[in-house]
Amino acid sequence: MDKKQLLALSIWATLIALAFSWLATTVPIRSDLSHFLPASSNPIEKVLQQKLREGVASRLILIGIDGGLLQQRVNASQQLRQRLLKQQLFKQVENGTIDSFQADPLLFKYRYLLNETTTFTPEALQQAFKDRMQELTAPISSPFKKYLPQDPTSVYPTLLKQWLPPSQPNTVQGVWFSNNQQRALLIAETYAKGMEMDQQQEAINIIQQELNSIDSSGQLKLNISGPGVFAVHSRALIQGESQRLSALSSIAIMLILLLVYRSWRITILAALPLATAMLAGSCVTGLIFGELHGITLAFGITLLGVTIDYPIHLFSHLKKDETTTNSLRQIWPTLRMGVITTCIGYMVMATTDFRGLNQLGVFTIAGLLAGALCTRWLLPQLMGQGWQLNIGKSSILIPAFNLQAASALLIISLCSLLYITTQQSSIWQDDMSSMSALPKKLLQLDQEMRGQLNAPELSHLIILHNSNLEIGLQQAEKLESTLQALVKMESISGFDIATKYLPSQQRQQQRQERLPSSEVLSDNLQQALQGEQFRHGLFSPFLRDVAAAKKLPPLELDGLSETLVGQPLANLLSQEEDEWFLLIPLYGVKDAPQIAHLIEQTNSPSIHYLQLGEEGKQMTIGFREEIFSRSGWGVMAMSLLLLLGLKSLRATVLVMLPVFIAITLTVALLVLLGQKLTIFHLVALMLVVGIGIDYSLFFSRQEVSTEDSRRTFHALAVCTLSTSSVFTILASSAIPVLNAIGLTTAIGVIVSFLAAMVLSRRRE
Repeated sequence: MDKKQLLALSIWATLIALAFSWLATTVPIRSDLSHFLPASSNPIEKVLQQKLREGVASRLILIGIDGGLLQQRVNASQQLRQRLLKQQLFKQVENGTIDSFQADPLLFKYRYLLNETTTFTPEALQQAFKDRMQELTAPISSPFKKYLPQDPTSVYPTLLKQWLPPSQPNTVQGVWFSNNQQRALLIAETYAKGMEMDQQQEAINIIQQELNSIDSSGQLKLNISGPGVFAVHSRALIQGESQRLSALSSIAIMLILLLVYRSWRITILAALPLATAMLAGSCVTGLIFGELHGITLAFGITLLGVTIDYPIHLFSHLKKDETTTNSLRQIWPTLRMGVITTCIGYMVMATTDFRGLNQLGVFTIAGLLAGALCTRWLLPQLMGQGWQLNIGKSSILIPAFNLQAASALLIISLCSLLYITTQQSSIWQDDMSSMSALPKKLLQLDQEMRGQLNAPELSHLIILHNSNLEIGLQQAEKLESTLQALVKMESISGFDIATKYLPSQQRQQQRQERLPSSEVLSDNLQQALQGEQFRHGLFSPFLRDVAAAKKLPPLELDGLSETLVGQPLANLLSQEEDEWFLLIPLYGVKDAPQIAHLIEQTNSPSIHYLQLGEEGKQMTIGFREEIFSRSGWGVMAMSLLLLLGLKSLRATVLVMLPVFIAITLTVALLVLLGQKLTIFHLVALMLVVGIGIDYSLFFSRQEVSTEDSRRTFHALAVCTLSTSSVFTILASSAIPVLNAIGLTTAIGVIVSFLAAMVLSRRRE
């Protein structure tokens, strides 16, 4: 290696080392699969996604204890709850156990402004005293006994019942259980959000460790689910897949290069553009997005099957009596056009409303450009002169153009297009949940445990929005009568609403005005106490609290986060920029059209009824149509570029025809294989277009000699083998996004090569 080569290699190695150091110390790696869901297109969708990613629901861990005897499960549930509450990671742990009752001071003080039905007539008070006397003489003492002097009308317990969820889990010995009593149930809320995976992993580990400590016999089994559990499992899957796919792809590429070129030196040189591409893609993505997704890195191995094409073209065209620079200069115009058209294909990714696909697109475009530039400027400096690949006459030649074969291909393509057209209503998968990478067993366990906890399926939602929270609460209170009507009509079984926990200030003031004066209440109290056995003066605190309630300022949202109603309010209220959103989940929906009709009759543009399953489907269809549109513009851009480069409409059509045939046949094969097409299949098809154009361009080159034709064919055959091998490995991924892209591209690359070869009018 001379000084010039050593200098070039030293500069390249220094840049690689600096890039790697910056990545390792600066750019975080994410694994949140919600990056591969469509971005929110309106404030309502943003609120829903924010609730899913960061709301209280994202912090809940569902815990099930199976195995052992019933009493073992009861004891384990109680002990596990107490142990987890001592851990700093957990905010709440519930299993149905009622601790010694202590009223929330703020809510207790405001109980008369929060309650709707309180009356203070002598008759009502007298009935309340009789009810309290029965509770005092009951065998089981009431936990509210100590609050009798302040709350004889039992306003606060009424509020607590009002705030309970619509349905409660089955209980055994005061502990939540499944209906068949085979599983003890708990719900733990972490301080960490569901996507803060290190903390969620630590929480999961603590739960398992504590149960193991409780159950020394090993008879009990832990079942665990929830958003945080899903996130941790997804991260482990992505990390494992990244390592597996990278290792397999690297081995496959190395074996192919060694088999074809029989040279370790060539194999090592081929890795230089690849390493450059990987680091360039990572650095550019990190700079733009401030992070890297694990799937982006896993997908980066596809660069093994695309970037490796560039040195392959160079190696296959090397001649003994020609410098590497001259050999590369002859194929560079075609190679350059192929690089640009492939990048245009990836632009469809970079411009979608999927943050994850944006990263994939930017990563790959930056990588392809860097790999191509490395092949153009670095490899010739390192290789010098005297390299040659011996391609004898016994090698496979480009077949002569055969009209029958070309006609057969066109007929098959037309039949495939007709088949796709007849199947178009059933070939699309519009349910984005089908793209989940989570095992079905884990999803089934989650659904099973939610059912055992009687947790509602929040698939129907009313959203009310207003720039002013107070006005929004007033609107929600007006809507309550409509919702109660739906309950009476049995269109729904129930609903949850923020005003149940925080009435509007207007309603609080109305209730405050209805509270009797101290004199009137004192007189009514004396009348009600006649004949009762309560000692004189016992209810002085009651008189004092009602008098104080008449002077209280209205209760506001600030300060309620740490109270009993903090969690439900956090679930039901959200502020996005200057807009407040009130979420009203509906339970047991039986008549969705009736709900839609009544909401429509409110004539309010700020009230929306969402059927989340249908909304998600429509959103996915919308994004699919958008991808179609962008793909169309991408193909037009590629065609225009080819027209400018080839300076011939006929030549442009001949280059694009094999590509369109390849796309048609690829889609038909996917449908025949039982694949339901998603947005990710569409994105992969754009990659096929870019790669297919590259193949068509090289097949259509006007070679100087037969030897050049052989070398071109050799290069394309090796490119097809390497690219299809890498994407086939990608298709084996358990992550649906990677599986869809891998399978589609693997098929498309092979079909593109065959179509370009059959339609090539080249002759030896």
